[in-house]
Amino acid sequence: MNEKILNSELKLLYPTEFEEMTEEELKKYFTKSTNRWGVIDREGHFMVSVGWTNQLGLMSFMTDVKSVLAPFEKNMRKTLMDYQRTGELHAEICSGRASGFTFEFTANDKPVRQYGNIMALKVKKRYYIVTASTGNTDNLYRRQVFDGIVSSFTVI
Repeated sequence: MNEKILNSELKLLYPTEFEEMTEEELKKYFTKSTNRWGVIDREGHFMVSVGWTNQLGLMSFMTDVKSVLAPFEKNMRKTLMDYQRTGELHAEICSGRASGFTFEFTANDKPVRQYGNIMALKVKKRYYIVTASTGNTDNLYRRQVFDGIVSSFTVI
């Protein structure tokens, strides 16, 4: 497993077959590269990205993971072909409640069905949004990779 530290506060592990995405790749797949980091398994056609938003002062106490995810889903409905929300995700991560959902869509650059997960969690005054997408139809493999990365999160 490889290790990454984000914002000097969150450590995560990711499989060795994944490599860090370039700024250009982050922009291509996620529309922006600021406040975002990601890895890709080119052979396995699997991407995992972690984005973050700063919440300052009272806003960090008034916002929850559901409201943080709402604009992401709205954007996915607009931009992803044949978008469908397919399930719910909930976990205890970094001593807090993380929530999200699974989804499917058709890739914009080729007619291939894609499968994704998105989950948000709060660490200190910052929200982290973890997104994964792949064309791999093996649901067990997809969940193992995503759950493995998310469950490795450690506040430092």
